[in-house]
Amino acid sequence: MTASSSKRERLPSPETPAEVGEHTQSKLIKVLAVEGLRNVFDPRKHLTERVLWVFLIGFAVYGAFFVGRSQWVRFQASPTVIQLDKNYREWVGTMPAATVCFHNRFDLGRARDYIVRNNLSLQTNQTHINDLLELAEALVSTTAPDFSALTRFAHQRHLLDSVDILQLIGAAHPEYDTDVNSFDPEYNGLPIRQIITERGICYALNAPLASTLQVTNLTGSSEKTVNQKSATCAYTKNQCYMKIDTYESTISFIIHSPTELVTSDTPFTMMGTSEEVVVSYEVQETVASNRLRDLTVKQRNCIFNDERHHGLEFYSYNLCVMRCRAAKALELCHCKPHFYPFVDGPTCTVAGLLCLAEQPSGRWYDEKLSCRCLKPCTEIVYILVGTTQNQWRAEGGIPFKQRTSVRWEILQPKTRLLRDVLFSFEDLLVSFGGGFALFIGKNVFTLAELFDFMLHEVMDKIHRWFQTRA
Repeated sequence: MTASSSKRERLPSPETPAEVGEHTQSKLIKVLAVEGLRNVFDPRKHLTERVLWVFLIGFAVYGAFFVGRSQWVRFQASPTVIQLDKNYREWVGTMPAATVCFHNRFDLGRARDYIVRNNLSLQTNQTHINDLLELAEALVSTTAPDFSALTRFAHQRHLLDSVDILQLIGAAHPEYDTDVNSFDPEYNGLPIRQIITERGICYALNAPLASTLQVTNLTGSSEKTVNQKSATCAYTKNQCYMKIDTYESTISFIIHSPTELVTSDTPFTMMGTSEEVVVSYEVQETVASNRLRDLTVKQRNCIFNDERHHGLEFYSYNLCVMRCRAAKALELCHCKPHFYPFVDGPTCTVAGLLCLAEQPSGRWYDEKLSCRCLKPCTEIVYILVGTTQNQWRAEGGIPFKQRTSVRWEILQPKTRLLRDVLFSFEDLLVSFGGGFALFIGKNVFTLAELFDFMLHEVMDKIHRWFQTRA
């Protein structure tokens, strides 16, 4: 016998189609090592048994999907928690900001110089200049949303579009001497910025966000970036206080968070000349874990101050409210009031302000009810706990320069709120694995084997019964 013939004899005989199908099915059973799927494709199982296994696997898949979906909804809806933090010995306090508004905001000489220097008067006669001066005096007292002081100029068309309101009221504001003192000499040099608020021209101290409302000065330069950090104070080392002194003036002031700005509906405290006020505040602070930044704004339902939102480079709740009001004013009268220099769009002239005044019931100003501004993730609230007020008086008048003084101090808190992640993405993956294991995992494979044994015994008894009947 030749070598070639021996090789031909050792070749396997070709498989029949039935054998090929059985061989393919056995390979499929080996690949589908999961107990349930193996029973579905096992040809030795009865059809009823295989159908029941399909139903069982479908139920397990649905259960795993249902549990996974509920965990996903939980992760998307509310994965954060606010808890109490009491480790106060390591905390460093943030000093409050102050916004001060002088009651006398119009200097006739400064306003006249500005009008003449910028050729605002179209005529050289004194009557026209006087009209501009009266308009300037009305503008400095204008607040949002009250523009009633401007209604008497509605028929003087030559005045309505001839002035830059923000420049005019900034130039007409008197110069006042102010001094800043604090627990740390380093903070005595903090800038007091002239800003435009919904109450008119005011001054802000220790408020980094105030740069977004800063009035462009007469040299044309204006800083519009938040590059100043708030003053801080170690409670265990210092008596945390700041103080502003003004001279020959009456003021209104408010103490607020350095990450916030004031609006016209914020209550102010009024002070007269030669008054001295010392106010003490408790601090209610909410801090946030850095893990919150991994979540979306919708998930955490808050925004960090350094995040962009709705076109705002820096975020605060009141800044968002003012943006909504400016957007509504642009929609109604195609201009924004001069109180909102940080919003893109044409600034209203006097005619534009009169257009807003004609809107019913402050329609543009009440827009905050529908703008849905979110709270910041970190927040500091100062609660007044004590006020001491003195007024210096002397018969025949005070012989020295009269001074108005505001001093505010903060008390060390013993608790604060910590906003943290309760259900992170890693926890979501673990919950997915737990739900999968509950319905399709190893323990269920053991249950599947038990189910398979019981079903096999039942089917065997049925077969025997039929055999005995036959």
